[in-house]
Amino acid sequence: MDVLNGINIVSIIFFFLFVLSSAVAVKLAFIAKDQKEQLEYLESQNGNLAEALAIDDLTKLFTRKAFTEKFEKRVKLFRKREDDIRQQFMSGGIEVLFIDIDHFKDVNDTYGHAFGDEVLREVSRTIKETLRETDLVGRWGGEEIVVMLSMVDETQVGLIASKLNQAIADLVFSNEDFSVTISVGVAYTLYQESLDSLIERADVAMYEAKEGGRNRVCISTNNE
Repeated sequence: MDVLNGINIVSIIFFFLFVLSSAVAVKLAFIAKDQKEQLEYLESQNGNLAEALAIDDLTKLFTRKAFTEKFEKRVKLFRKREDDIRQQFMSGGIEVLFIDIDHFKDVNDTYGHAFGDEVLREVSRTIKETLRETDLVGRWGGEEIVVMLSMVDETQVGLIASKLNQAIADLVFSNEDFSVTISVGVAYTLYQESLDSLIERADVAMYEAKEGGRNRVCISTNNE
């Protein structure tokens, strides 16, 4: 009888230990799930923050840093293409447009910085809407905007840049007597030039457009 009682007590102890361990396991599972959800939330918040930091507040274009990073990633992607695939696109490569709003300082001095901000916002919006969704657009600094095009040849780039000129010239602002133009410099290459070099050549071409009377497109004469 005493032996049976001992067995019952042991069984009861094991039962309670099983129940307790099960409860602990369930609790740990809930804790792990909660931690996972918190981690996923923090990761999503970090992602949202990184995305927000990549966008310029005023123009809603990519910041200079974000544009540079995305440019480099795209260049690496192009350079990883197999030769036979790349050969299909030899009529098109990587192109940079360097855009500057003409007489922008005079806009701020004459109409005020609030109106200058309006001009910059509208010009940026129009450029982005006129281009393809796959084109990369960023604010390089001040009233300077940089664009990365891909898979278009030199003739097409000139047509695209001219289309941008016309779209900006057609803009209507809150001050209906005001109009604005842009000067565009173009640098074109085939998969083999750094962003710094492209920007430098496009910038030189843009100043040539300004010296030529503004509201026009100038293509770099040193394209490879």
